[in-house]
Amino acid sequence: DELEAAQRAELAAFYSLKTEQHEREVRATVRAMSNAAASSLNQEGARIISESLVAEREGFEKRIEGMRDPASAVSELATFGLSVQQRSRTSYALASALESARAALAEGRVPAPSSGGLPLLLTSLVPPEQTVAPSGEPLPAEAMLR
Repeated sequence: DELEAAQRAELAAFYSLKTEQHEREVRATVRAMSNAAASSLNQEGARIISESLVAEREGFEKRIEGMRDPASAVSELATFGLSVQQRSRTSYALASALESARAALAEGRVPAPSSGGLPLLLTSLVPPEQTVAPSGEPLPAEAMLR
């Protein structure tokens, strides 16, 4: 009986030791797998963020590029005078850009590059003393605009 009890105790101690060793190995394996998965997710997240930033930058550059024509028209108008023909041309360019932006927003899509941040750009380009104010004068006829 004593010999059998000693063997059982030895067997239980050996089993306990092997179980603890196996448990440490399994924990180390799980930890390594978790670290690898976290690293992979971090890399994937960084890639997605980078791609989003590149796409946003490209979209922003396209919107800025599309504002050059209306902005140059306003700048030209502010710099070189206010002839009837210049006012008409600038008014048409601005109305087209703003209508395009309004239609895009009404349809729930991103405005075309030509209407991006146009209102803010316009207010920054036109000096306050040259902004349009009601004049009380009749509108020019089409023949006068040619």
